[in-house]
Amino acid sequence: MNILMPRILTYGSWPEKTLEDSMRKLLKTAIK
Repeated sequence: MNILMPRILTYGSWPEKTLEDSMRKLLKTAIK
C-alpha cells in the first residue's frame, strides 16, 4: 500500500472521478 500513497498524493489535484478510476486501476494492478 505504501507504493500507492505517493500516487494518491499526486492524484489529489485530479477530479474525484479520475481519482477513483485511477485508484481502481492501481488496485487491480496491485491485486495481480
